[in-house]
Amino acid sequence: MTRVIENVRKSTLKKIVGGKFETGRQTRPKWEYGFLKQIDQPIKRELHREKKILDSLKLLRDINPDASMAVWNFLRLGNQGHEVQVFDLNGENDEEMQRYINEELAPRLGKIYGGGTDQLVNVLNLAGFTYGAEALEVELDSSLTEVVDFHPIQPSKVDFVPNNETGELELCQKQSDGKWLRLNSEQVFYVPLDPDIDDPYGRSPMLPALEAVIFQAEVLNDLRIIAHKMGYPRFDVSVSTEAIISNIPDRLQYDKEGTEQFINDYMDTVESAFAEIDIDDDFYHDDTIKVEQVSGMGGKSIDFKSLLDILDRQVTVALKQLPIMLGQNQSTTETHGSIQWEIQVAGIRSIQNMTKRLLEKAYTVALRVKGSQSSVSVTFNEVRSKDRQAEANAEATEINNWIAKVNQGWIDNDEAANEIVGHDAISEPKQQVNYSNLFNKQQSETDEEEDDESRQIRRFPSEIFLENKLKK
Repeated sequence: MTRVIENVRKSTLKKIVGGKFETGRQTRPKWEYGFLKQIDQPIKRELHREKKILDSLKLLRDINPDASMAVWNFLRLGNQGHEVQVFDLNGENDEEMQRYINEELAPRLGKIYGGGTDQLVNVLNLAGFTYGAEALEVELDSSLTEVVDFHPIQPSKVDFVPNNETGELELCQKQSDGKWLRLNSEQVFYVPLDPDIDDPYGRSPMLPALEAVIFQAEVLNDLRIIAHKMGYPRFDVSVSTEAIISNIPDRLQYDKEGTEQFINDYMDTVESAFAEIDIDDDFYHDDTIKVEQVSGMGGKSIDFKSLLDILDRQVTVALKQLPIMLGQNQSTTETHGSIQWEIQVAGIRSIQNMTKRLLEKAYTVALRVKGSQSSVSVTFNEVRSKDRQAEANAEATEINNWIAKVNQGWIDNDEAANEIVGHDAISEPKQQVNYSNLFNKQQSETDEEEDDESRQIRRFPSEIFLENKLKK
Protein backbone atom coordinates (compact mmCIF):
# COMPACT_ATOMS: atom_id res chain seq x y z
CA MET A 1 0.00 0.00 0.00
CA THR A 2 2.86 2.35 0.87
CA ARG A 3 4.54 1.72 -2.49
CA VAL A 4 1.31 2.48 -4.35
CA ILE A 5 0.90 5.78 -2.52
CA GLU A 6 4.53 6.70 -3.27
CA ASN A 7 4.09 5.94 -6.98
CA VAL A 8 0.92 8.04 -7.10
CA ARG A 9 2.75 10.91 -5.39
CA LYS A 10 5.66 10.78 -7.85
CA SER A 11 3.33 10.56 -10.84
CA THR A 12 1.29 13.53 -9.64
CA LEU A 13 4.41 15.58 -8.91
CA LYS A 14 5.83 14.82 -12.35
CA LYS A 15 2.67 16.02 -14.06
CA ILE A 16 2.63 19.24 -12.05
CA VAL A 17 6.27 20.25 -12.54
CA GLY A 18 6.98 18.41 -15.81
CA GLY A 19 6.13 21.38 -18.00
CA LYS A 20 7.81 23.97 -15.78
CA PHE A 21 11.24 22.62 -14.86
CA GLU A 22 14.17 21.20 -16.81
CA THR A 23 17.01 18.96 -15.70
CA GLY A 24 20.63 20.03 -15.58
CA ARG A 25 22.13 23.49 -15.92
CA GLN A 26 21.10 25.72 -18.80
CA THR A 27 23.74 28.43 -18.47
CA ARG A 28 27.45 27.81 -18.88
CA PRO A 29 30.37 29.11 -16.78
CA LYS A 30 33.16 31.07 -18.43
CA TRP A 31 35.63 28.17 -18.41
CA GLU A 32 33.46 26.19 -20.85
CA TYR A 33 34.01 28.69 -23.67
CA GLY A 34 36.87 29.07 -26.16
CA PHE A 35 40.43 28.27 -25.19
CA LEU A 36 39.49 27.88 -21.51
CA LYS A 37 37.90 24.57 -22.41
CA GLN A 38 41.25 23.07 -23.33
CA ILE A 39 42.58 20.07 -21.45
CA ASP A 40 44.36 20.78 -18.16
CA GLN A 41 44.02 24.55 -18.39
CA PRO A 42 43.48 26.32 -15.03
CA ILE A 43 40.77 28.91 -14.53
CA LYS A 44 42.34 32.26 -15.33
CA ARG A 45 42.53 34.69 -12.45
CA GLU A 46 40.82 38.03 -12.85
CA LEU A 47 42.76 41.12 -13.93
CA HIS A 48 44.93 42.58 -11.15
CA ARG A 49 44.53 39.36 -9.15
CA GLU A 50 47.33 37.46 -10.83
CA LYS A 51 49.77 35.44 -8.77
CA LYS A 52 52.60 37.98 -9.14
CA ILE A 53 50.42 40.79 -7.83
CA LEU A 54 49.18 38.67 -4.92
CA ASP A 55 52.73 37.69 -4.02
CA SER A 56 53.76 41.35 -4.09
CA LEU A 57 51.26 41.98 -1.30
CA LYS A 58 53.54 39.96 0.99
CA LEU A 59 56.28 42.52 0.41
CA LEU A 60 53.86 45.39 0.90
CA ARG A 61 52.56 44.14 4.25
CA ASP A 62 56.11 43.68 5.58
CA ILE A 63 57.84 46.93 4.52
CA ASN A 64 55.10 49.57 4.38
CA PRO A 65 54.41 51.03 7.85
CA ASP A 66 50.66 51.45 7.34
CA ALA A 67 50.18 47.99 5.83
CA SER A 68 52.32 46.41 8.53
CA MET A 69 50.27 48.14 11.22
CA ALA A 70 47.03 47.00 9.60
CA VAL A 71 48.22 43.38 9.57
CA TRP A 72 49.40 43.68 13.17
CA ASN A 73 46.03 45.03 14.33
CA PHE A 74 44.10 42.39 12.42
CA LEU A 75 46.13 39.47 13.76
CA ARG A 76 45.88 40.70 17.36
CA LEU A 77 42.12 41.25 17.13
CA GLY A 78 41.35 38.19 15.01
CA ASN A 79 43.03 35.63 17.25
CA GLN A 80 41.89 36.13 20.84
CA GLY A 81 41.39 32.43 21.44
CA HIS A 82 38.82 29.90 20.27
CA GLU A 83 36.82 26.95 21.57
CA VAL A 84 36.39 23.53 19.97
CA GLN A 85 33.26 21.48 20.72
CA VAL A 86 32.41 17.99 19.47
CA PHE A 87 28.83 16.72 19.16
CA ASP A 88 27.65 13.19 18.50
CA LEU A 89 24.84 12.19 16.12
CA ASN A 90 22.26 12.99 18.83
CA GLY A 91 23.56 16.50 19.30
CA GLU A 92 25.07 15.68 22.69
CA ASN A 93 28.58 16.66 23.70
CA ASP A 94 31.12 13.96 22.74
CA GLU A 95 33.55 14.41 25.62
CA GLU A 96 35.96 11.66 24.53
CA MET A 97 36.56 13.06 21.05
CA GLN A 98 36.57 16.61 22.35
CA ARG A 99 39.30 15.66 24.81
CA TYR A 100 41.24 14.02 21.97
CA ILE A 101 41.15 17.20 19.87
CA ASN A 102 41.82 19.72 22.65
CA GLU A 103 44.39 17.79 24.67
CA GLU A 104 46.15 15.52 22.17
CA LEU A 105 45.73 16.77 18.60
CA ALA A 106 45.59 20.58 18.81
CA PRO A 107 48.84 21.09 20.82
CA ARG A 108 50.97 19.26 18.20
CA LEU A 109 49.57 20.85 15.05
CA GLY A 110 51.54 23.38 13.02
CA LYS A 111 54.97 22.10 14.04
CA ILE A 112 56.96 24.45 11.81
CA TYR A 113 55.13 27.46 13.29
CA GLY A 114 55.97 26.60 16.89
CA GLY A 115 53.17 24.13 17.54
CA GLY A 116 49.62 24.69 18.66
CA THR A 117 46.41 25.59 16.87
CA ASP A 118 46.67 29.20 18.09
CA GLN A 119 49.75 29.68 15.89
CA LEU A 120 48.03 27.89 13.03
CA VAL A 121 45.07 30.26 13.30
CA ASN A 122 47.43 33.23 12.94
CA VAL A 123 48.96 31.76 9.79
CA LEU A 124 45.55 31.10 8.24
CA ASN A 125 44.20 34.54 9.19
CA LEU A 126 47.26 36.20 7.69
CA ALA A 127 46.76 34.29 4.43
CA GLY A 128 43.10 35.30 4.34
CA PHE A 129 43.90 38.97 4.88
CA THR A 130 46.68 38.93 2.28
CA TYR A 131 45.36 36.67 -0.50
CA GLY A 132 41.61 36.75 0.08
CA ALA A 133 41.56 32.95 0.46
CA GLU A 134 42.76 30.21 2.80
CA ALA A 135 43.84 26.65 2.03
CA LEU A 136 44.71 23.77 4.34
CA GLU A 137 45.88 20.18 3.90
CA VAL A 138 45.42 17.35 6.42
CA GLU A 139 48.38 14.96 6.46
CA LEU A 140 47.67 11.38 7.59
CA ASP A 141 50.10 8.66 8.61
CA SER A 142 50.77 5.51 6.57
CA SER A 143 48.04 3.56 8.37
CA LEU A 144 45.40 6.27 7.73
CA THR A 145 44.43 6.13 11.41
CA GLU A 146 46.13 9.24 12.78
CA VAL A 147 46.65 12.87 11.78
CA VAL A 148 50.29 13.84 11.35
CA ASP A 149 49.79 17.59 10.92
CA PHE A 150 47.73 20.39 9.36
CA HIS A 151 49.58 22.25 6.59
CA PRO A 152 48.47 25.74 5.48
CA ILE A 153 48.85 26.23 1.72
CA GLN A 154 49.70 29.52 0.02
CA PRO A 155 46.55 30.24 -2.04
CA SER A 156 48.54 31.62 -4.98
CA LYS A 157 50.33 28.28 -5.38
CA VAL A 158 47.20 26.31 -6.30
CA ASP A 159 44.70 26.62 -9.17
CA PHE A 160 41.31 25.29 -10.18
CA VAL A 161 41.21 23.05 -13.24
CA PRO A 162 37.92 21.80 -14.78
CA ASN A 163 37.40 18.05 -14.88
CA ASN A 164 37.19 16.89 -18.51
CA GLU A 165 34.37 14.46 -17.80
CA THR A 166 32.18 16.10 -15.18
CA GLY A 167 33.13 19.75 -15.76
CA GLU A 168 33.50 20.27 -12.02
CA LEU A 169 36.40 22.36 -10.77
CA GLU A 170 39.21 20.50 -9.04
CA LEU A 171 41.91 22.04 -6.89
CA CYS A 172 45.29 21.34 -8.49
CA GLN A 173 48.96 22.18 -8.07
CA LYS A 174 51.41 22.35 -10.95
CA GLN A 175 54.38 20.00 -10.62
CA SER A 176 57.98 20.52 -11.74
CA ASP A 177 57.33 18.45 -14.88
CA GLY A 178 54.54 20.80 -15.96
CA LYS A 179 51.71 18.42 -15.15
CA TRP A 180 48.81 19.21 -12.84
CA LEU A 181 48.41 17.20 -9.64
CA ARG A 182 44.76 16.92 -8.66
CA LEU A 183 44.53 17.32 -4.89
CA ASN A 184 42.27 15.10 -2.79
CA SER A 185 39.22 17.17 -1.90
CA GLU A 186 38.73 15.07 1.23
CA GLN A 187 42.05 16.25 2.68
CA VAL A 188 42.83 19.55 0.95
CA PHE A 189 40.42 22.44 1.48
CA TYR A 190 40.19 25.90 -0.10
CA VAL A 191 37.91 28.70 1.11
CA PRO A 192 37.72 32.02 -0.86
CA LEU A 193 36.76 35.43 0.52
CA ASP A 194 33.95 37.27 -1.28
CA PRO A 195 34.43 35.51 -4.66
CA ASP A 196 32.95 36.96 -7.87
CA ILE A 197 30.63 35.01 -10.16
CA ASP A 198 32.49 32.15 -11.87
CA ASP A 199 35.62 33.05 -9.90
CA PRO A 200 36.60 30.46 -7.25
CA TYR A 201 39.78 32.23 -6.10
CA GLY A 202 38.45 35.04 -3.89
CA ARG A 203 39.29 38.73 -3.48
CA SER A 204 42.18 40.09 -1.42
CA PRO A 205 41.22 42.82 1.11
CA MET A 206 44.71 44.34 0.77
CA LEU A 207 44.71 44.59 -3.03
CA PRO A 208 43.50 48.25 -3.27
CA ALA A 209 46.31 49.27 -0.92
CA LEU A 210 48.90 48.36 -3.55
CA GLU A 211 48.02 51.28 -5.82
CA ALA A 212 47.47 53.67 -2.91
CA VAL A 213 50.83 52.86 -1.31
CA ILE A 214 52.73 53.08 -4.61
CA PHE A 215 51.15 56.49 -5.31
CA GLN A 216 51.96 57.58 -1.77
CA ALA A 217 55.60 56.54 -2.20
CA GLU A 218 55.88 58.48 -5.49
CA VAL A 219 54.41 61.62 -3.96
CA LEU A 220 56.64 61.38 -0.88
CA ASN A 221 59.70 61.00 -3.12
CA ASP A 222 58.67 64.11 -5.08
CA LEU A 223 58.12 66.01 -1.85
CA ARG A 224 61.55 64.94 -0.64
CA ILE A 225 63.16 66.41 -3.76
CA ILE A 226 61.14 69.61 -3.44
CA ALA A 227 62.00 69.96 0.23
CA HIS A 228 65.67 69.39 -0.46
CA LYS A 229 65.89 71.90 -3.31
CA MET A 230 63.45 74.56 -2.21
CA GLY A 231 62.71 74.02 1.44
CA TYR A 232 66.16 74.83 2.87
CA PRO A 233 67.94 78.25 2.83
CA ARG A 234 70.90 78.60 0.46
CA PHE A 235 73.73 81.09 -0.19
CA ASP A 236 73.62 83.64 -2.98
CA VAL A 237 77.22 84.49 -3.95
CA SER A 238 77.67 87.37 -6.38
CA VAL A 239 80.99 88.45 -7.94
CA SER A 240 81.57 92.03 -9.07
CA THR A 241 81.74 92.25 -12.86
CA GLU A 242 84.06 95.29 -12.67
CA ALA A 243 86.50 93.27 -10.57
CA ILE A 244 86.63 90.55 -13.21
CA ILE A 245 87.15 93.04 -16.04
CA SER A 246 89.84 94.93 -14.18
CA ASN A 247 91.76 91.70 -13.61
CA ILE A 248 91.83 90.65 -17.26
CA PRO A 249 95.46 90.81 -18.48
CA ASP A 250 96.32 93.30 -21.18
CA ARG A 251 97.46 90.54 -23.51
CA LEU A 252 93.88 89.21 -23.58
CA GLN A 253 92.17 92.51 -24.32
CA TYR A 254 91.62 91.63 -27.97
CA ASP A 255 91.52 87.85 -27.57
CA LYS A 256 87.88 86.78 -27.34
CA GLU A 257 88.48 83.12 -26.62
CA GLY A 258 91.21 83.90 -24.10
CA THR A 259 88.96 86.42 -22.32
CA GLU A 260 86.12 83.89 -22.05
CA GLN A 261 88.52 81.28 -20.68
CA PHE A 262 89.86 83.76 -18.11
CA ILE A 263 86.34 84.65 -16.90
CA ASN A 264 85.33 80.99 -16.63
CA ASP A 265 88.49 80.14 -14.69
CA TYR A 266 87.91 83.09 -12.37
CA MET A 267 84.33 82.01 -11.58
CA ASP A 268 85.40 78.38 -11.16
CA THR A 269 87.97 79.45 -8.62
CA VAL A 270 85.34 81.34 -6.59
CA GLU A 271 82.87 78.44 -6.85
CA SER A 272 85.47 75.88 -5.74
CA ALA A 273 86.46 78.01 -2.78
CA PHE A 274 82.88 78.25 -1.49
CA ALA A 275 82.15 74.59 -2.25
CA GLU A 276 85.02 73.49 0.01
CA ILE A 277 83.78 75.50 3.00
CA ASP A 278 82.56 73.36 5.90
CA ILE A 279 79.26 74.03 7.57
CA ASP A 280 80.91 75.67 10.60
CA ASP A 281 83.55 77.67 8.68
CA ASP A 282 83.56 81.47 8.46
CA PHE A 283 83.70 83.48 5.20
CA TYR A 284 86.83 85.49 4.31
CA HIS A 285 86.85 87.37 1.02
CA ASP A 286 87.45 90.80 -0.48
CA ASP A 287 84.75 93.31 -1.29
CA THR A 288 84.45 92.08 -4.86
CA ILE A 289 82.42 89.10 -3.59
CA LYS A 290 79.07 89.51 -1.87
CA VAL A 291 77.39 86.67 0.11
CA GLU A 292 73.74 86.66 1.07
CA GLN A 293 71.36 83.99 2.35
CA VAL A 294 68.23 83.17 0.40
CA SER A 295 65.36 81.61 2.36
CA GLY A 296 63.74 78.46 1.03
CA MET A 297 60.67 79.14 -1.13
CA GLY A 298 61.39 82.84 -0.94
CA GLY A 299 60.32 82.96 2.70
CA LYS A 300 57.21 80.88 2.09
CA SER A 301 56.60 77.30 3.22
CA ILE A 302 55.04 74.42 1.30
CA ASP A 303 51.70 73.17 2.67
CA PHE A 304 52.16 69.42 2.50
CA LYS A 305 49.47 68.64 5.09
CA SER A 306 46.42 68.72 2.82
CA LEU A 307 48.01 66.45 0.25
CA LEU A 308 49.33 64.02 2.86
CA ASP A 309 45.91 63.88 4.53
CA ILE A 310 44.36 62.75 1.25
CA LEU A 311 47.03 60.09 0.79
CA ASP A 312 46.62 58.85 4.37
CA ARG A 313 42.87 58.61 3.90
CA GLN A 314 43.30 56.55 0.73
CA VAL A 315 45.71 54.12 2.39
CA THR A 316 43.52 53.81 5.48
CA VAL A 317 40.42 52.97 3.46
CA ALA A 318 42.34 50.60 1.17
CA LEU A 319 43.64 48.65 4.18
CA LYS A 320 40.14 48.37 5.66
CA GLN A 321 41.22 50.14 8.86
CA LEU A 322 39.87 52.86 11.11
CA PRO A 323 42.05 56.01 11.21
CA ILE A 324 42.76 55.65 14.92
CA MET A 325 44.15 52.15 14.35
CA LEU A 326 46.82 53.60 12.05
CA GLY A 327 47.74 56.42 14.43
CA GLN A 328 45.50 59.04 12.81
CA ASN A 329 43.23 60.76 15.29
CA GLN A 330 40.13 62.08 13.55
CA SER A 331 37.30 63.45 15.64
CA THR A 332 33.91 61.73 15.42
CA THR A 333 30.80 61.34 17.51
CA GLU A 334 30.35 58.45 19.91
CA THR A 335 27.49 57.06 17.82
CA HIS A 336 29.46 57.18 14.58
CA GLY A 337 32.52 55.74 16.30
CA SER A 338 30.49 52.79 17.62
CA ILE A 339 29.07 52.07 14.16
CA GLN A 340 32.52 52.25 12.56
CA TRP A 341 33.91 49.82 15.14
CA GLU A 342 31.06 47.37 14.53
CA ILE A 343 31.87 47.45 10.81
CA GLN A 344 35.55 46.85 11.61
CA VAL A 345 34.69 43.84 13.79
CA ALA A 346 32.38 42.46 11.08
CA GLY A 347 35.32 42.49 8.66
CA ILE A 348 37.45 40.58 11.16
CA ARG A 349 34.71 37.99 11.62
CA SER A 350 34.44 37.42 7.87
CA ILE A 351 38.03 36.19 7.76
CA GLN A 352 37.60 34.30 11.03
CA ASN A 353 34.74 32.44 9.39
CA MET A 354 37.09 31.15 6.67
CA THR A 355 39.51 29.86 9.30
CA LYS A 356 36.60 28.36 11.23
CA ARG A 357 35.38 26.42 8.19
CA LEU A 358 38.86 25.08 7.43
CA LEU A 359 39.49 23.95 11.01
CA GLU A 360 36.07 22.29 11.25
CA LYS A 361 36.69 20.36 8.02
CA ALA A 362 40.19 19.35 9.12
CA TYR A 363 39.07 18.27 12.59
CA THR A 364 36.25 16.28 10.99
CA VAL A 365 38.84 14.33 8.98
CA ALA A 366 40.70 13.65 12.24
CA LEU A 367 37.50 12.24 13.77
CA ARG A 368 36.69 10.10 10.72
CA VAL A 369 40.07 8.34 10.73
CA LYS A 370 39.43 7.62 14.41
CA GLY A 371 36.14 5.98 13.49
CA SER A 372 33.95 8.73 14.97
CA GLN A 373 30.90 10.17 13.21
CA SER A 374 30.69 13.20 15.49
CA SER A 375 30.73 16.76 14.20
CA VAL A 376 33.05 19.63 15.19
CA SER A 377 32.20 23.24 15.96
CA VAL A 378 34.88 25.92 16.26
CA THR A 379 33.90 29.20 17.94
CA PHE A 380 36.21 32.21 18.15
CA ASN A 381 36.17 34.34 21.26
CA GLU A 382 34.08 37.38 20.53
CA VAL A 383 35.72 40.66 19.72
CA ARG A 384 33.77 43.19 21.76
CA SER A 385 32.10 45.68 19.47
CA LYS A 386 29.82 47.51 21.90
CA ASP A 387 30.20 49.40 25.15
CA ARG A 388 29.37 47.27 28.21
CA GLN A 389 27.47 50.11 29.87
CA ALA A 390 25.33 50.61 26.76
CA GLU A 391 24.66 46.87 26.55
CA ALA A 392 23.71 46.74 30.25
CA ASN A 393 21.32 49.65 29.84
CA ALA A 394 19.76 48.05 26.77
CA GLU A 395 19.36 44.73 28.60
CA ALA A 396 17.72 46.49 31.57
CA THR A 397 15.26 48.18 29.22
CA GLU A 398 14.41 44.86 27.54
CA ILE A 399 13.87 43.16 30.91
CA ASN A 400 11.53 45.95 32.00
CA ASN A 401 9.62 45.54 28.73
CA TRP A 402 9.14 41.80 29.35
CA ILE A 403 8.05 42.49 32.94
CA ALA A 404 5.47 44.96 31.64
CA LYS A 405 4.16 42.34 29.19
CA VAL A 406 3.78 39.82 32.02
CA ASN A 407 2.06 42.39 34.24
CA GLN A 408 -0.36 43.24 31.44
CA GLY A 409 -1.24 39.58 31.03
CA TRP A 410 -0.04 39.44 27.42
CA ILE A 411 2.42 36.59 28.11
CA ASP A 412 3.11 34.25 31.02
CA ASN A 413 6.18 34.23 33.26
CA ASP A 414 7.79 31.20 31.60
CA GLU A 415 7.63 32.76 28.15
CA ALA A 416 9.33 35.92 29.40
CA ALA A 417 11.97 33.89 31.27
CA ASN A 418 12.81 31.87 28.15
CA GLU A 419 13.30 35.03 26.13
CA ILE A 420 15.52 36.61 28.78
CA VAL A 421 17.52 33.75 30.35
CA GLY A 422 16.74 30.81 28.05
CA HIS A 423 14.75 28.59 30.44
CA ASP A 424 11.45 28.52 32.36
CA ALA A 425 11.01 30.69 35.41
CA ILE A 426 12.18 29.10 38.69
CA SER A 427 9.59 30.93 40.81
CA GLU A 428 6.60 33.21 40.62
CA PRO A 429 7.10 36.88 39.72
CA LYS A 430 8.07 39.15 42.55
CA GLN A 431 7.31 42.81 43.03
CA GLN A 432 10.16 44.77 41.58
CA VAL A 433 11.79 47.02 44.18
CA ASN A 434 13.83 50.02 43.17
CA TYR A 435 16.12 50.36 46.16
CA SER A 436 17.50 53.70 45.11
CA ASN A 437 14.01 55.20 44.91
CA LEU A 438 13.04 53.48 48.19
CA PHE A 439 16.07 54.96 49.95
CA ASN A 440 15.32 58.41 48.57
CA LYS A 441 11.71 58.09 49.70
CA GLN A 442 12.71 56.98 53.22
CA GLN A 443 15.28 59.75 53.44
CA SER A 444 12.67 62.27 52.31
CA GLU A 445 10.15 61.02 54.88
CA THR A 446 12.77 61.19 57.64
CA ASP A 447 13.69 64.73 56.67
CA GLU A 448 10.02 65.73 56.71
CA GLU A 449 9.49 64.14 60.13
CA GLU A 450 12.53 65.89 61.56
CA ASP A 451 11.44 69.14 60.01
CA ASP A 452 7.88 68.76 61.37
CA GLU A 453 9.18 67.92 64.84
CA SER A 454 11.44 70.92 64.90
CA ARG A 455 8.57 73.14 63.83
CA GLN A 456 6.37 71.65 66.55
CA ILE A 457 9.02 72.24 69.17
CA ARG A 458 9.38 75.82 68.07
CA ARG A 459 5.62 76.44 68.00
CA PHE A 460 4.27 74.20 70.71
CA PRO A 461 7.07 73.39 73.17
CA SER A 462 4.70 72.62 76.05
CA GLU A 463 2.67 70.10 74.04
CA ILE A 464 5.79 68.20 72.95
CA PHE A 465 7.07 68.15 76.54
CA LEU A 466 3.81 66.66 77.85
CA GLU A 467 3.73 64.07 75.06
CA ASN A 468 7.24 62.88 75.92
CA LYS A 469 6.37 62.68 79.66
CA LEU A 470 3.35 60.47 78.92
CA LYS A 471 5.48 58.10 76.80
CA LYS A 472 7.82 57.60 79.74
